Order: sequence, then C-alpha cells, then structure tokens
Amino acid sequence: MPAIWPQPQDLGFFIRRIVETRRSGVLRKIREPVRRFLYFEDGWLVFAHSNVKREKLGQILIEEGILHSEKELQDFLAAKKKKRLGAFLMEQGVIAPDELQRMVEKQIRSIFFRVFYDPTPFEWEERRETVYRDLKVPIRVSILLEEAILNDPDPARYTRLIPPDDWWVLAHEESVMPREFFSSEDQLLRSQLVHPKSIRDLRCEITLDPVVFAQRLYLGLVFGYFIARPPEFMRRVATSLYSATNPYLNPLPPDWETFADRVDAMDPWEVFALRPDAPPELIEQRYEQLNDWLQPILYDPDLSPERRQRLQHLIERVAWAYAALRQQVRKAQPAPGEPSPPAAPATVPPSRPAASKRELFRYIEDCITTGELDEARRVLREHRDVLATEPDFYYLMALILAQQPTTRKQAEVYLRKAIEKRPEQYDYWIALAILYKDLGARDRAIDILQQVLERDPKNFRARQLLELYKSPDTGASP
Repeated sequence: MPAIWPQPQDLGFFIRRIVETRRSGVLRKIREPVRRFLYFEDGWLVFAHSNVKREKLGQILIEEGILHSEKELQDFLAAKKKKRLGAFLMEQGVIAPDELQRMVEKQIRSIFFRVFYDPTPFEWEERRETVYRDLKVPIRVSILLEEAILNDPDPARYTRLIPPDDWWVLAHEESVMPREFFSSEDQLLRSQLVHPKSIRDLRCEITLDPVVFAQRLYLGLVFGYFIARPPEFMRRVATSLYSATNPYLNPLPPDWETFADRVDAMDPWEVFALRPDAPPELIEQRYEQLNDWLQPILYDPDLSPERRQRLQHLIERVAWAYAALRQQVRKAQPAPGEPSPPAAPATVPPSRPAASKRELFRYIEDCITTGELDEARRVLREHRDVLATEPDFYYLMALILAQQPTTRKQAEVYLRKAIEKRPEQYDYWIALAILYKDLGARDRAIDILQQVLERDPKNFRARQLLELYKSPDTGASP
C-alpha cells in the first residue's frame, strides 16, 4: 500500500479536483503511437480527441449508419478541404445538428473511458480556452466517472487505490459530485458507517466481496460522500469518538459492546453525549436515537444469551439516564408564578413544513442516501395518509426496512406492493433482487434480474448485478 494517499497519478481524484475547483485545461495520455486528449472548461468535459482510427468521428458515423462505407467517408474528407468534418456534413444535409451532437458525445464518452482505464501516466496543461467555441459539447463529468468506475474491466485495481487498512472512513453529508443512483452495495457501506471506522474494521464487518468492497469504497471517496482520514487525525480529534454535536465525531458510540462496558461509569449527560444545558427536545431526540439503534439488536436471533443480557442492561441504563435527565430538567424549570428564563436557541430542526408529494419523496430519498433512516421513517409515517397512494411510498419504506436483518421480510412485502402498483418501474424489481440476495436467495435474485432484462435489455444496473450474482466467487443460493 502506498505511503501517500491518494497517489499523485490517481486519475479519479484528479478529475474530482478538476470538477471541484472548476479548472480548465487539457489532460493528455500518450503512449506512442497512441495519443488521447480530454479538454475541460470550468469543470466540464467539453471535447475529446484521439489519433486512434476507431475513435475518430468518421468511424463512429459509419458505425451508426449515418455514413455507409469507408469510401463515402474518404470522399467527404477529400471534399471538405479546411472545414471540419461535422460542419461540412451538416452543410451537405447528411446529418442534423442534434444528431451530430449525439455523435460527438459518443466520441467523447468513448475516449474518456479509454483514458480512464489506460494505466499510462497522464499530463495536465492548464488553459483558459481549450477548444474553439463551436466544438464544445459540455458533459457533466460525474456521470462519466461513475459509469467508468462501475464498469471497470479491471475492478481488482481498486484494492490498490483505496487508503491503507488503518485509515478511518467517515460518512459525509455533502458530496463533492452528485451520484446518479445508489445500489445495495453502496447502501450497505453507508449503513455500516453510522460511526467512523477503520478500513480494516469496515472490511471485516461488511458482507461484500473484497474487490466489490474496494471498488464501492473508492467510488464513495472520489465522489465525496465518504471521507478518509489517517489514524493520527482521529487520535488528535478525540479519544472516545462520541459526540452528539461535533461533526467530526461519532453521533453514537463506536459499538454497543464498548458502550455497555463503559455505561456504568458514565453520568447521565455522558450517556447521552449532551451538555448539561441541553433542552428537553434534544434529550428526547437522543433517547429515541439510542433506542432505535439498540432495540433491533436485541431481537437478533444470533445474539448469545450472555450478550443479550449485557445489551438488556445497557438499554436499562439508557432508560435510567433518560429518567435522571428529565428529573433534572423539571427541577430547573421555574415554580408557578415565577418568571421563565429566556428561551435557549432551538437546537433541534423544526418539523418539515407542508410540501408537495414530490418534495417529500425527494427529501426522504436524500435522508436514505445520507443514512438518516430514522428521519426518513419519521417523514413516511407522518405523511402516510398523503403518500401511501403512491408506489414510491412502499419502495422507500422497503429500502429502510432492508437495512436491518430482522425487518427484511417486511421489506419484501413492501417491494411487492410497489411493483404491483407500478410494474414498469424496474428500480423496484432491482431492489427486490438485491433484497433476495441479502436474504441468501441468490437464485430468486437472478430470476428477478433476468425478468428485468427480458423487458428492458439495456438496463445497466440489472446487467451489472446479474453478472455479479452469477459469478462463482459470490457463492450460490442456500
């Protein structure tokens, strides 16, 4: 594992910096006789060029049937003189402007993927104006980068690109670049990062193939919804890594068993990781948060009697701390007739105001994406009367239930209901296939994915997951 992370020649992180800082310039990959160039302006990919024949615009026009032969292409090249091929073909009525733009986009995508997969070192030249204005076809780089990583023909290389095992990973609320979709593998990683964890611990706790784990972790780090920190940073930040308010620390203890070992020596404020002047609303919120975390573990059938007893004691101590804090708050309140102290500034966000269904669903999806499952569940329940007529209500509820082993069977019921209401929405089918895989029913998952591909042969996610689930390395159904 390299001592420096990320490495200077890590193209994924370099492209992220181009987007993040809105840089303009030319990125070159040259391995003679092959030369490829990507042109960026203000963080957008606007043009690409290659001297490889099959990657030139003329060859793409032949592949797409717009030009009928190599001879026809050569005739146009001879006739255009100093004009650019695309502009000349538009003048001749061979291709419409929107069709030409689609062909140029295809060319840019093709060259981008080949540049990304080529291990040759890259060169970067800063430029303000990279290409002629009439050549620009601005493309959002994040879309291409996500697709390139997910479809990498050599996914094992990401095991060498992620940070060392003793580095820590934290979830981050604001991504540097937007993702188009999150699969079950991404959600599984996010669900394991309620607290910051070392990469070693994260790898041990998660049920992903090591190559898939590295690929998904790299993707999250590049896009910025995960942050990696060296071990000395975490030691410098805190020893306990437990705080309700500090964004660099855990919102909950690192694990319930460590918490159980320490809880008897904690005073009530330490148990809840709150300041003594915390308002009653925040005490209530923390009590619900701790209970929502601990109670589902109590029903884990694999929990030994000894560990169950320790967990039960921990839950009782949390209840004791809650009662003690409530008592202290009541004592601090003024007696009848006495003036009330000035109200403290609100530290708990107010309830979400009335919103359209679309806004509510978008908010819930954002909560699930950032791992705020309790908030997502709260909004779904609070607005059930309004949202339950829509299939997305059942789909999103299923995504939440699928995060806990004890509620995955309930998630299946919700997904079946969503599919019944909107069978043409293949995201629901794919979520059901992922759920079956998580339940150990891999054959049923494969069958669902095959059904999706029969109806939608170009479905990217279904094709990718089907290849993954059919791989002998991922095991067979029980």
